[in-house]
Amino acid sequence: MSQSPLVTRCVIGADIEKYSQNRKIRQQEAVQHYLDEMLQESAEAAGLDRGIWDRQPEGDGEVAVISPECDLSGLVGLFIRTLEDRLALHNEDHAPGTQIRLRVAMHIGLLKRASLGYASPALVTVNRLLNADVLRTALRETEEADLALLVSPEVHQVVEAGVDGLRPRRFREVFVEDPAKGFASPAYLYLAGGTQPRPAAPAGTRTGSPSAPGTPSPAATSVYGQQWNVGPNAHIQQSQGPMYITDNRTGER
Repeated sequence: MSQSPLVTRCVIGADIEKYSQNRKIRQQEAVQHYLDEMLQESAEAAGLDRGIWDRQPEGDGEVAVISPECDLSGLVGLFIRTLEDRLALHNEDHAPGTQIRLRVAMHIGLLKRASLGYASPALVTVNRLLNADVLRTALRETEEADLALLVSPEVHQVVEAGVDGLRPRRFREVFVEDPAKGFASPAYLYLAGGTQPRPAAPAGTRTGSPSAPGTPSPAATSVYGQQWNVGPNAHIQQSQGPMYITDNRTGER
């Protein structure tokens, strides 16, 4: 048996949500084609050569061992952002049977070529992340997101480097555990286009407590993204322009 080198590679997995649920064969064929096109376009946009990746198609997605020359910041950056955009445009233009919502996982670890592919803890890890309950639940419960990404701590180091990649603040630390398979690891979750859950308020914080003199009342709370807190006497006014929160008692914004 010839000896192959033990190397470190980045591994990425992608899986279509509910691929076989209520899809006819022609629809399954179509979404495979669309996903392959989107992955190719996203790689090209990020300056990555998907043609030299060692890809293992799996019908509802694929797992790929990335070439050592790959720019990891591009993979965890423009590749994901482009894929997010392609998914959003595709889903706007297609009926439910051919829409695509995607789970993606990434890990960097050891692998070695073997008779049937690879002997690799890296591939095991990326598959555990790809099928993690926390990733499935995040995508299922966040309707505005077409893509949910879960990365290992090793990949998150690339994110934290801040070199033309996704912003670290968009990730939330979670814990992935599969006792039946002896797997447990922290990971980092990103929801493309979705609202990231905020940290819990510090213990002892009182919601709606009286404001100190000179500070805004609860009805004047600032708006951040898609989440805000307002007082009981406030309502939200939205138009094509700015969004306002108005106190019903005084009419003040």
